[in-house]
Amino acid sequence: MWSKRIVRNGMKRKTLDSPTDEDFETPNNVMSESEFLFDIKEGPNLVDEPFAKNMEETTTIDGEDLDFDYKETHNPKNKRASLISHQFLSNFLSDFTDEELAAKRTVETIYNASGSFSYTYRSLDEAFFSRSSNLDSIKPFIKAMVSVADESTLLKIINSKKAPAPSDPSLLLNLELLLLGQFRYMNEKFDYSLMEKECSDWKDLEVILNGLFSSGVAQELRTCFSNIYNISEVYAEDFKKCTKDIKSLITTLKESIETDKKKKLKRTTASFTLGNCLSCIEFIAKIADFLQKIQSVIIKHLMNLPESEGLVSIVGHIQDDIKSNLRDTWGSEKIEEELYDKINSINILIGEDSTLFTTKELINDVEFCKGKFSSIIEAYEENLKKEREQSAEFMRKEKVRRDAINYILDRLEEFNSTNTPMYYKHPFYIVGISPKTCTADLLRRSGRKLKTLLHPDTVHDPELKHKAEVAFKEASLALDQCIDSITIGNSSFFRVGPSPPYLSLIGIDDSPSSSSYTSSPETMEASVTIPPTLLIFPEFTLENRNNNLGTVEITISPTCLNNGSGWQALGKNRFANVYLLRPSHSDKPVALRISPDKVCTIKKVTLPEETRSKIPNVIFDAVQPFIMDSEWKYFIGVQVYSDREASLITWKSIDIKISKGGRSLDQMKKLLRTFENASFINQDLLSGKLKTLRTKSDGEGFIAECIKFAQRWADNN
Repeated sequence: MWSKRIVRNGMKRKTLDSPTDEDFETPNNVMSESEFLFDIKEGPNLVDEPFAKNMEETTTIDGEDLDFDYKETHNPKNKRASLISHQFLSNFLSDFTDEELAAKRTVETIYNASGSFSYTYRSLDEAFFSRSSNLDSIKPFIKAMVSVADESTLLKIINSKKAPAPSDPSLLLNLELLLLGQFRYMNEKFDYSLMEKECSDWKDLEVILNGLFSSGVAQELRTCFSNIYNISEVYAEDFKKCTKDIKSLITTLKESIETDKKKKLKRTTASFTLGNCLSCIEFIAKIADFLQKIQSVIIKHLMNLPESEGLVSIVGHIQDDIKSNLRDTWGSEKIEEELYDKINSINILIGEDSTLFTTKELINDVEFCKGKFSSIIEAYEENLKKEREQSAEFMRKEKVRRDAINYILDRLEEFNSTNTPMYYKHPFYIVGISPKTCTADLLRRSGRKLKTLLHPDTVHDPELKHKAEVAFKEASLALDQCIDSITIGNSSFFRVGPSPPYLSLIGIDDSPSSSSYTSSPETMEASVTIPPTLLIFPEFTLENRNNNLGTVEITISPTCLNNGSGWQALGKNRFANVYLLRPSHSDKPVALRISPDKVCTIKKVTLPEETRSKIPNVIFDAVQPFIMDSEWKYFIGVQVYSDREASLITWKSIDIKISKGGRSLDQMKKLLRTFENASFINQDLLSGKLKTLRTKSDGEGFIAECIKFAQRWADNN
């Protein structure tokens, strides 16, 4: 009843990605086109079951639809889905430049976090591809995505073959490719010359640590363990286990692949074999074990020794311990030799990347030691900085002492020379101190410092010691004569020679600010008279209000402005500047501009909008004293101006007699403030005196000294 149908097993057509029979010697039971298959169950094997259960899955030869469908036979034993094509294996990427390796790490990070290559592509497109049209900058990321995809495929196949079973050639080849790709970069970066000798000193240790961390080998190891063992943080226990497993795996692979009967493929990694991988992992395991021992020594001493022990002492204890227990030839006798290289090595061994050879139980200790060692280094560098500064200061003082001795002797020789002009024949020339820049008190204090600098007991050079004795004797005598000259007040025209090298060291300011007019920005702006643009002469009156201070009141009259034209010509924002000049031997100023050095005080007053309005009076609380109990002529000028125009300056004089005594302490301070910004007064000394003035006698004495300097300045101006 049953008719026989001619059928054959369905056979998939070959494609470019399908492996050929030449790729692997794998059994293939594909029948020829002319072979007939009778898959319908017949005879005694038939059972009373539905039709579909008495037949295997088949397909027709001619492809036409039959009265009923047959099922195609699937034999799991012949399934080759788990095998990788020759094209995949021969083109597996394992060579990367540093730029490509960085791109690969970026792709791995994104893919491991998301598990999606589509998300990885979108992230890279948003961050790089859409912002750059340069193919050279995009190609590393494309290569990285391809490499990560192939490695992911290999890892899935490897992870699916964990159960003990006979070695599958394709699985062995997959493992070989993965290991060669992981260890090739490490092999290129490591200095394998150290394999031939023991790590015997700090220099060898530094080379090893640079090979592990600076070149990126440690990061490659973490990536390798993360890919194969799926662990995120690798500690010493994990590191030993992983290296042991990988070493065993490489050995087994090497033996299995050598005995396996398969055709050798032309691979890009042919120059780097499993033997190189085995040497690399053995060397790394040996290094890690030694580094763990050194790290334990470092942690022990950093935990037990106090910070007060000092950096050099602690490094010495660590070196002695390593030398006693690990290496007899470790380190040199001088701990300070190449100290910073040793510090760098210790920092790496207890740093963030040291988890490869740090056990989990020591993690907290390592963190503590890291902070403590950082504090020890800071203290050492601070002490070293202080020592260097002290040494530099000592050398500077020694140089100043030598220069000071030679300066005094050179001036003394010129003083005794018959060719020197007479105006240099005075004691100020010998010590190089100008009488215009100091007072008697300042000269006494500075003289003591100069004597200390020149004292022969501070000099150790025999030749220089004899010169110091002569210079000390002559300088001491000259200083006493200088003080007497300042006290008498007959040193205003004394000239000095070249500036000595020790002025700042003995407390005398030799900067330009000590002998020139200085003021705040506000004073400087007001001290420059405005160039006149209008033929207007302001009118004002002067009145002396107080003989103890020389108080002057200035009343500006609007008479000159009532004609309208001048007032309107000024425009808006009208002001008046009132100038008080320092007393001198000069007559009324005739120049349009006044030197700031001659101006004692400037006051600014705002003029009203209407000429009939009252103009505020200007009061100078005190004038600079020049001669006590005698009248002296003081000049006061007024200038009106606006944003656009300015008048001429009208100068008037007033005779003021300042009484010699009867002033309060506050009145004395007001008189002293009139010497502020004077070029002939040491402003630092004046400022200090104003702060420390407590008695009237002290104030009167200091006012008398300032008057002497003012008289000398007036004589020269």
